[in-house]
Amino acid sequence: MPISRQYYGPWRDICMIHVLVAAHAEAGKNLLLGAELIIGKQPSTHSIEYRVGDDLNALKVQFQGVFSAVGKEDSLLIFVDLYGGSLCNVAALFLSKLPKEQKDRCACISGANLPMVLYALEAREREGVTLEGLKDECLRIGLDGIRDIKKEFRL
Repeated sequence: MPISRQYYGPWRDICMIHVLVAAHAEAGKNLLLGAELIIGKQPSTHSIEYRVGDDLNALKVQFQGVFSAVGKEDSLLIFVDLYGGSLCNVAALFLSKLPKEQKDRCACISGANLPMVLYALEAREREGVTLEGLKDECLRIGLDGIRDIKKEFRL
């Protein structure tokens, strides 16, 4: 069933919100693998790894490469692991250089965790989902999943 132009641009059978997880070492790839273990293989997912000594300019090129893989009518939801870290700063720099119409097709969240990535992958193709709404719900879910287990289970 076609989805409204209001949410997805021109009439399309499916609007794709690509998901990129950029994290230190293999954490991004592993968050995606963990989510896929629960909900199955997912299309249009990407990860960027950062290791000690990696060139920040090379990271910018990787962000550009992922963005280039996103269709002109599709969106990109970026998760970074650490606010203020190298990946966060490179993502912010990358986004700041995009023209407004491209920047409007991107969102970026720091503090990536499995609940928010899992939700993004599961909910991104629902009818009526917008990038902004998905981002906001991921933020809520990410925070809601942080609990004191001893307190929650009265241990």
